[in-house]
Amino acid sequence: MDTSQKRFSKLNTKTKLFLGFGFIIIAFLATVIVSYLGISTINNSQSELTNALMIERMLTELRSDENRLRALVLEMIQTKDSKERDTLAKEIKGRIVDVDANVKTIKQGLAGWQEELSQFKEIETQMITIRENRIRQLELIRSGKIDSAISYATKVQTPIYDCES
Repeated sequence: MDTSQKRFSKLNTKTKLFLGFGFIIIAFLATVIVSYLGISTINNSQSELTNALMIERMLTELRSDENRLRALVLEMIQTKDSKERDTLAKEIKGRIVDVDANVKTIKQGLAGWQEELSQFKEIETQMITIRENRIRQLELIRSGKIDSAISYATKVQTPIYDCES
């Protein structure tokens, strides 16, 4: 026997039990710490995934809202009743407010993801162009220039919508 084994064998039973249980407790605490760190990592991954899925859903809703706005403008062009046009104009304004809120929430969700945020800013720039064109169309409709509004929709807005798909 080497010296460390001789020393251990000379210890009384109480000390040996204390050392054995101490080793078991230390191993248990190490297992708990490693498990806690693993669970924390999984929890962070789940939070990131949940955030990504929420942003994906909101981007889909944003695209749907923009398509709905386009449809409302086209419906406004087709309708001849001024009351219905006013109703459609109010609905367009309300939906624009919803789109703006959605854009703000998406930007907040992308705060930690710089590459995705810069891509979204490109989308936002395109949305500004679409919005300015929509305002021009609405002005044409209000002034009674329906043929010009149709031409504007066909020649200006449609190519923008078709390229963003």
